[in-house]
Amino acid sequence: MTSVISDSLLADIFECIPTAIAYTDLEFNVVKTNAQFFLQYGYQDDIAKISYLLNQSIVERRSTEKQWLSALLQSEFIVGELETQHKNGTTGWASFRAKLTDQKQGIVWVLDDITGHKAVQNKLQLEATVFQVCGEAIIIFDENGHIEIANPAFKKLMGYSASETSHYGLDSLFSFADEQQEMVDILSQVQEHKQWHGELFLNKKNQGKIPVRMMLNSIQRHSGSSHFSAVIYDISERKAQEQELRQRANHDPLTGLPNRNEFFVRLNDALAMAKRNQYTVALLYLDLDGFKPINDTLGHGRGDEVLQEVAHKLLGCVREVDTVARLGGDEFSVILNGTSEELVAITAERLIATISMRLNEALHLSVSIGVALYPHDALNPLKLLQYADEAMYKAKQQGKHSYCWHKNKQ
Repeated sequence: MTSVISDSLLADIFECIPTAIAYTDLEFNVVKTNAQFFLQYGYQDDIAKISYLLNQSIVERRSTEKQWLSALLQSEFIVGELETQHKNGTTGWASFRAKLTDQKQGIVWVLDDITGHKAVQNKLQLEATVFQVCGEAIIIFDENGHIEIANPAFKKLMGYSASETSHYGLDSLFSFADEQQEMVDILSQVQEHKQWHGELFLNKKNQGKIPVRMMLNSIQRHSGSSHFSAVIYDISERKAQEQELRQRANHDPLTGLPNRNEFFVRLNDALAMAKRNQYTVALLYLDLDGFKPINDTLGHGRGDEVLQEVAHKLLGCVREVDTVARLGGDEFSVILNGTSEELVAITAERLIATISMRLNEALHLSVSIGVALYPHDALNPLKLLQYADEAMYKAKQQGKHSYCWHKNKQ
């Protein structure tokens, strides 16, 4: 038994379908629209041409109609997207399908409103573009520390290609100043607090380590898996500037030796360490003999060269654990850590022999040295320096080019 659908039932179905439908002739004149078409675009049967939905100029609409007709006559079916314009002037987007009728006397148009989807798509494209063009390095990685996405700025910073980056985990790309710290501990903090920021080192390809600042955020996926985003800032230039400022603040600009401020920092540290480990620290106060005539006769330029040469010679006479500082003018100091009176005497004699220089027949440079010992002579750093200074003057009075000990009278 064959059932026949009445025209009235077809008309009811046409009106009730929740998709905008229109029927046009081959010149795109609108013959019929349904209720959803009116809801989406504000037109009923009062829209002259289907192309009037396009957010285009008259000339552009005519060009679009020609393209449609050519495609329909060739394949009888076309699909695509349209930027639409509502009767009230607002714009949106539609996905459309158009098909010639069996008798090829008209065209059926089905239009789905994708304005919301398009807005989301555009937002995602914008975010993706920002991710790609952002000047700061950005990576996305999973909970196991495997990088899934890296923007061009990160690849440029790293020196790795896109394919190489995907083969590395965070543990191989980053390291910490504190060797006990691990990336897994950082990720645990991010999962707990949703974010983390701090400084670490990035292992660049074939270029060693550079200091970076990282800002980490947790990303919770609908699937329940955890991902992380990291923004990485290259702070190597800032670190270099900070180092330069520290160098200027704590070191003598002429010789590069620690200055008076840094000398006291190191002396305090040396005495604190000596107290904990119960060993001797010797403080040597050095004053150059005959430097003023050199300055006066040969000029300050040559005098500066002599001071630089003296600094270099002093460094060559002591160990890496010791400190050589310039206290000012032609006065220097040496801190000998973990030593003995015998070793101090050997070092003092080596310094005297090394510093002795004859610039010409009339100008000769030598050094006078005063020695004070911790804890034998004093526990206080200022007192220790005072005693070494006094001992140096004794050496001057005894004919220079020698060293003297301070002997505590208490």
